[in-house]
Amino acid sequence: MSKKKNSANTSFIFNIAHKMLTPLNAMTEFTNLLENNLDDEEQARECIKKIKQSSEFMHSFINNILETARLESGIAMVEEAYGNVHILMKAVAKEFQGLMKKKNIQFSTNIDVKHPDIMVDFTKVKGILLNLISNAHKYTPEGGQITVTIKELDYDKPDYALYQTTISDTGKGIPQDILPFIFDAFATSSSAPQGGVLSTGLGMHIVKELVTILNGTIDVKSRDGQGTNFIVTIPHRINTQITKDMRILLAEDNELNADIAIALLEDRGFTVERAADGKQCVDMMQASEPGYYNIVLMDVEMPYVNGHQATKIIRKLRNPAHSTIPIIAMTANASDRDKRETLLVGMNAHVAKPFDVDKLYATIFNVLAHKNYYIQTDGLETFRKKYTNLGCKCGFFIYNVDWDEKITYADQGTAEIFGCENAADFMHLVGGTFKTMVHANDIEQVQKAINQQQESSSLNLDLVDYDIIRKDGAIRHLADIGYKVFDGERLVYFVYIADITDIKQKL
Repeated sequence: MSKKKNSANTSFIFNIAHKMLTPLNAMTEFTNLLENNLDDEEQARECIKKIKQSSEFMHSFINNILETARLESGIAMVEEAYGNVHILMKAVAKEFQGLMKKKNIQFSTNIDVKHPDIMVDFTKVKGILLNLISNAHKYTPEGGQITVTIKELDYDKPDYALYQTTISDTGKGIPQDILPFIFDAFATSSSAPQGGVLSTGLGMHIVKELVTILNGTIDVKSRDGQGTNFIVTIPHRINTQITKDMRILLAEDNELNADIAIALLEDRGFTVERAADGKQCVDMMQASEPGYYNIVLMDVEMPYVNGHQATKIIRKLRNPAHSTIPIIAMTANASDRDKRETLLVGMNAHVAKPFDVDKLYATIFNVLAHKNYYIQTDGLETFRKKYTNLGCKCGFFIYNVDWDEKITYADQGTAEIFGCENAADFMHLVGGTFKTMVHANDIEQVQKAINQQQESSSLNLDLVDYDIIRKDGAIRHLADIGYKVFDGERLVYFVYIADITDIKQKL
């Protein structure tokens, strides 16, 4: 290893240790203060509040370290999906409405593009925007202004649109001595709060890595006391897919609902044929020529054979052209549990009724672009039965295929594997993210194994094993089976796990 690289690694480790000491010291001090003031309720509550803040910062910092390692290791993939820039920006802006209102910050967005329909890696682009807008919010004083402007530049690459996004704020600006190093890890040079905000020092570095992966560029312009502009330029493929030759099989027992759906879909260029119940849907699919239907829109509550049962039957049809057809649940059953159940029976995505036609349209294209993204129930049942019969404790969780890999659901079995009382206890233990659920020694090999299996196989399946640390400090070894699916909002992983520590030597 060269002296330069060795020096850089030493500096990185030093900065990590230095950053961690600030919240750790705070937790120690406030714990001691709490212990000496248990009779003073107001003082005790304030100490608990400070301890929680320091703990949350530690979780955020560890997540950022893991994300930095993942991005720099080269294992992060670009996962494009159909999207509309207006819809994407609305989703991002919605996340900041409450925060901006609380600080009385005027937050606005301006979009001027010729090609709003693009193929985009939502998770990475969203990660870039969330980081930059969050940073602008932190350093913009009350009553200030933040503006996000997206415009399309001239670009000579066919079928591509070049987007330039500028995030402007009226904050205090970035010191000129730091500006050239703003995208380096720990560029702020201190773990002390900047303007009352404790920063991990890795946010801008992660943004730079994400932009680079997307073949883009990022620049920053700032003056002390005059605000900051971050300018991100990224090329996106223009969505050129057409629908005139696509045929949809619509399974809907309600005639009025069917008429509305058919009218809206035919207006978008689709050819639609209707099945009045689940049984008829299966019969029409089985009798059709391979490739005759491109996609199935499946209601759930239908007579004779419901949507779940129909999906299970279709997935077991002998002809692969029939059994692997994309199936989207289009149903009024829209709770989180309903969504999980529709995906667990083998559907590709879920759209709630009454549906937004633009959202349905986007979901159809995303599913068509990734036809194999559904849970193969036979593989899942084989995994579960194998380890249950061996006496292993099993569990199930879901996490976002996103830059932060946030866990959105965990069952009681998962909690018990980690030695926790319930799902909330488990989420607190692991910081609510897949990256910190896996033992630090294994996270890189797990990420590489998942990516390699997903890239090399058409089965949408990964099988990995790794160590975890239980709540009591014990190290346990898990096996898991994972599938990618669109949950109607984003791409997620459905994962079943089994604690194989006690049988590992026997396998």
